Amino acid sequence: MREEIHESGAIDSAAVRSPARADAAVSFDRLMTVREAAIFLQRSESWLFDALRRDPREEGSVPHVRLPGRRGGARFQAAELLEWLEAGAPPVSVWRSMRTRRTA
Repeated sequence: MREEIHESGAIDSAAVRSPARADAAVSFDRLMTVREAAIFLQRSESWLFDALRRDPREEGSVPHVRLPGRRGGARFQAAELLEWLEAGAPPVSVWRSMRTRRTA
């Protein structure tokens, strides 16, 4: 499948690849590191770091949590990433509001 990534870094929802499940053991019970999430999303770590710098309202943002402390940093939940991909990888703020409306 050819990649469709806009200059803004946004992923074309029609070109979103399915996560790598067979190649990497993914645990839905723990938080993933940047490296693990990049493998899961089939993207480079540098692409993921660029996505982390984006405002959640921007195209190309990725759902994550920030852990406090010196060794904290960004972590990812596999179930959230999968749900976000299935929704077409919209800006995180849009995706979170879609989730809120569904559960309300």
